[in-house]
Amino acid sequence: VPPRPTPPGAYRVWVDERWTLIPLPYAQVESGDERTVGGILMESNLFGLGKLLILGGSVSDRGTAYTLAYIDRGIAMSNWRLTMRTGQTRQALEHHTGDMVTDELLEMRQDTALALGYRFRRLTAAVGLARQDLRFEAVEGFARPESSASLRVTGELRFEDSDYRLFYDDGANLRWARKR
Repeated sequence: VPPRPTPPGAYRVWVDERWTLIPLPYAQVESGDERTVGGILMESNLFGLGKLLILGGSVSDRGTAYTLAYIDRGIAMSNWRLTMRTGQTRQALEHHTGDMVTDELLEMRQDTALALGYRFRRLTAAVGLARQDLRFEAVEGFARPESSASLRVTGELRFEDSDYRLFYDDGANLRWARKR
C-alpha cells in the first residue's frame, strides 16, 4: 500500500518498539557450600504502557523462593501510582552450637503488599498495607515455633530526578519508607 501524502504543516511519526523484556540470571555460592540459582524476568513496558511486571524465583540447597510484582507508575495516564507485590520463601533453618545442630526447622514466609501513591512533580507519596504470614514445620526431634501473621500500614516518600533507560534509571532517586 503506498503511503498517504503528508498534509502541509503535519509531521509523520514512525514508532519503533524496543525490547523491554529483561532476563536477569542469578547464581550464588555461600560459605558452607550453599548454592542458590534462579532468575528474574522483568518487563519494563508492559503492553506498551510503561507498566512494570517482575517475576522471579530461586532454588537453593535450603529451599525455594518466588516473587511477583506489578508497578503502574501512572494509573490511566494520571499521577496516581499503584504497587502490588507478593512473594513466598520456603527454607530450612539450622542453629548450630559449635559443630552440633541444636535446632532445625522449616520456615515458610508469605509476603503481600499493596500501595497507592500520588506523584507531585518529582516527589511521590504513597500509603499501603503489607501482610506477612510466617509458618514453621518442625524437623523430627526439634520443637516447632508458633506461626504468626502480621498486617502493617506502610508509608513512603520518594524523590525521583532521573531518566528511564532500557532497564534502569539514570540519575538520583531517594526513598524513605516506614512500616508500622
